[in-house]
Amino acid sequence: ALATYLAAKPKYFDGAKNAARICGDWRTFFACCADDQDIDIQEVASYVSEEISGGRGGNYSRREEIMFSSRILLDYCNDIDGAIEALYPAAMWTEARRLAKLHSREEIVSNIIYAAKSYGQTCLTEFEDRATAFEEANERYTVVMGFQKEMKIQGQSGQVTENDNQSLFSVASNMSNASLYSNASTSSVGSVSSLSSVISVGATSTFSIVGEQYERKHKSKFNKIGGGKKKKKQKKQKNKMKRNSEEELKQLVGTLKGQVVDDFYFETIVETIKFLAQEGESPLARNIFDSYNSLRERINESQSRRKEKENEERNAKVHAAKKGGDEYVHLSLDCEDEINSLLCKELPDALSTFFSFQT
Repeated sequence: ALATYLAAKPKYFDGAKNAARICGDWRTFFACCADDQDIDIQEVASYVSEEISGGRGGNYSRREEIMFSSRILLDYCNDIDGAIEALYPAAMWTEARRLAKLHSREEIVSNIIYAAKSYGQTCLTEFEDRATAFEEANERYTVVMGFQKEMKIQGQSGQVTENDNQSLFSVASNMSNASLYSNASTSSVGSVSSLSSVISVGATSTFSIVGEQYERKHKSKFNKIGGGKKKKKQKKQKNKMKRNSEEELKQLVGTLKGQVVDDFYFETIVETIKFLAQEGESPLARNIFDSYNSLRERINESQSRRKEKENEERNAKVHAAKKGGDEYVHLSLDCEDEINSLLCKELPDALSTFFSFQT
């Protein structure tokens, strides 16, 4: 549709602008706005920037959305502070520093460094929590998966056995942050919350990165702030999850997937390590590097232990079936391949080389 509107004679700019907004082609959108004297380009740019950073429109990666949002604020609003702050949700410290220095905003540079250090500290705690949650959930996953397989083989619906006292809830009681990830799939819940905590005023720090004057600067007229009476939330009765049920298995699958560092979070970790090392914070950068590698190794070891245990149990069942003159029935659940493939990516070799020269 976008190409059709622009190929028409005369060009149909209103249709082209709408189509460009829908598909996230912000470059073409602003090109179509160039000759429109009735548009307040700064107000429109502010709103489009919010749209893109919020993931509405366009098939971009999360880091691309944030970079484009920052670029729009800088190019069309001449808003240096806003452009810099827009970069923080993706931990784009290096680009934020570049913009601050380019526009002689030295007072912001120190705050960028402080934010990166604060975020790095939260990563250290989160890596430990993720590793512990993954290990505990993986142990329980083996039990529930085995039970579900037996139920399917026997053609039953999955009744609870009273002799199994190891429910999800007994495991969850020892899981530090597992509840934070129980509904997550591959999203990096921790990374988002951690970034928010070191950026927001009155969260883990008492400073405002670009000053309080920016706090509501880009609130669009399309966004309603406050207004109306708040409705009281009705308390919902929680249904206790049945042990060994499909619901528990789905919960565990979500928990396991949520602990693995996804691509977006991985890039923020690499960016933070590099930036801190460049700013003379090598000890913290090294701690993040080592802690991430520990997380990665613990997840890999947990996976190896579980797979080894499953193979041993399978071999024992095959042997028992042959001994009894029966045929062993092998059954795979839909989630197995996905869970078996879970792992954390290796950090770039360049980081290992850098830290090898640090004393």
